[in-house]
Amino acid sequence: MLEGVRSLLEGCFEAVVMVADEASLFQGVQGLQPTCVIVDVSFPCSDRSAGNVISLLHQRVPDLKLIALSIHDERAVAERVLELGALGFVVKG
Repeated sequence: MLEGVRSLLEGCFEAVVMVADEASLFQGVQGLQPTCVIVDVSFPCSDRSAGNVISLLHQRVPDLKLIALSIHDERAVAERVLELGALGFVVKG
């Protein structure tokens, strides 16, 4: 699934980087200074939920555009990540 998303985005964006953990995500955002980040709601985080990672990214880099990606299509999940700073919510599948 992720490789499919990556191949779709590579033609539209200058750089597409995939990370597997929270530390790599924050390092990538700091080092690459992207304009947009797509965060999987099921992203493996250390002691934080993906929603909290979205909130922290939004606080640290207010101009960063955050899109949440999820297998869950529940309205409550979408509303929560949007409240935390994501600009959009996309359901996989």
